[in-house]
Amino acid sequence: MKYSDKQNIDTFQSLVRTDLDSLEGSLQTALSSRVPLIREICRYIEDTPGKRLRPTCLFLAGRSSGNGHVDMIPAGLAVELIHTATLLHDDIVDRHSTRRGKPTVHDPFPPPALQHGSRSDKGIGAIRIAGALPLVDSSL
Repeated sequence: MKYSDKQNIDTFQSLVRTDLDSLEGSLQTALSSRVPLIREICRYIEDTPGKRLRPTCLFLAGRSSGNGHVDMIPAGLAVELIHTATLLHDDIVDRHSTRRGKPTVHDPFPPPALQHGSRSDKGIGAIRIAGALPLVDSSL
């Protein structure tokens, strides 16, 4: 991403900074797990967070439609969890070597932990998506 692109994103994100900060706290809670392998993988993924474009767009849309008083954090969290789960699954299935300039999860967590077609491979993405769905429902 070019520096000018980052400046443009920052301009829009400044309008919903409070929501994005709340989202980060909610993400930490949502990505916690009592299962050590899942907890480690989620920490690894969140060590290189994305730009949060999807929740930014959602929060801006909520405000522009006059729903600024509605708590959009659960919906933003759901969008980000689903996005993260699909990236994780895509990296494993397609065996990508890097994401955001960092080795993908199957490098530090090699087979059998994340073997393509393994229960862990499908389970981690499914767990994150399943955890996001009630958040969508609660924000409607």
